[in-house]
Amino acid sequence: MATVTGTLETLTPHERGIMLQVKAFLKETYGITSKKVWNHWCILRFCRARKFVYHDIVIMIRNYIKWCHEMEMDKIGEFDMTQFTILKQNYDHGYCQVDRMGRPVYIEQIKKMNADFIFNNYPDITLQKYYVQSYERLLNIILPECSRVAGRRIDRTCGIIELKDVNVLKLFGGKVKAFLNMAMGIAQNYYPEIMDIMFVLHAGLLFSGIWAVIKHMLDVKTQKKIHIISGNGRDVLAKHIDPHHLPVFLGGTNDTPLIADQGPWHNELMKSHQNKTVYHSDQKLVQHYFWDDEEKEEERKRIETEKMNQMNQMNQVNMQGNPNNM
Repeated sequence: MATVTGTLETLTPHERGIMLQVKAFLKETYGITSKKVWNHWCILRFCRARKFVYHDIVIMIRNYIKWCHEMEMDKIGEFDMTQFTILKQNYDHGYCQVDRMGRPVYIEQIKKMNADFIFNNYPDITLQKYYVQSYERLLNIILPECSRVAGRRIDRTCGIIELKDVNVLKLFGGKVKAFLNMAMGIAQNYYPEIMDIMFVLHAGLLFSGIWAVIKHMLDVKTQKKIHIISGNGRDVLAKHIDPHHLPVFLGGTNDTPLIADQGPWHNELMKSHQNKTVYHSDQKLVQHYFWDDEEKEEERKRIETEKMNQMNQMNQVNMQGNPNNM
């Protein structure tokens, strides 16, 4: 089996060179030096999404940063999520515990998606901000908490799309298609390299036939992540997810509603909503699992220099205030 490259642990010299070029581009073009968002792990997600072709990566990042301004990303944590209580009652989705590899499990039950209601009650920009805030909390809270529990970096998700009792033709037309296209567009263009594996259940012959055609529009790597299952897939899911973690409607024993976003991240997630932020309260946890050794050393030196500067300033003030030292 070929070694997967392009991650923090498996960078080739060429990939590392591209990553550092992108890092320099962010600094020179946008003045970005903070690692809170643009650490090496984040940069590499965009690099892998564009196969480490520098020109393509830069275009993707430019589009992303432009989009961030449009979404008012610096204020996204303040966006009132309580307005989506009714949306969640018309769109059954959420995170539900972790799989056997420690990845958060994201589930959508499509038959409970009322696309007409959603579009009639929420403008496009509001829906996009809902997705943005959700993705930011995934990156900055859910994944770090999964890493804490697993004792290693968990930086990808396991997804389940349940199509039972769904008119498949609606997925490829009308408001359901528009809603799914919006969601997939945000994922592919602005939050790349997060999904690790996905199961589509109760696909049926019609969906499988359509998938056979449209899958060629996707990158081969993405195609391999998506598993189309004609039935309930319980045997397959059991290999990846403990039945105690799976919802009852998927053959498990977990009766907690999807909208609860149940998992080891729950308390930290609630705290972030209360504090109107999308960031974890313990940034040292994030640094421990999502920064490489080089970044940790850079941060150590930065803090050390900052402390020395503060001490020098205090000494200067003390000397100026004590004439005996003159």
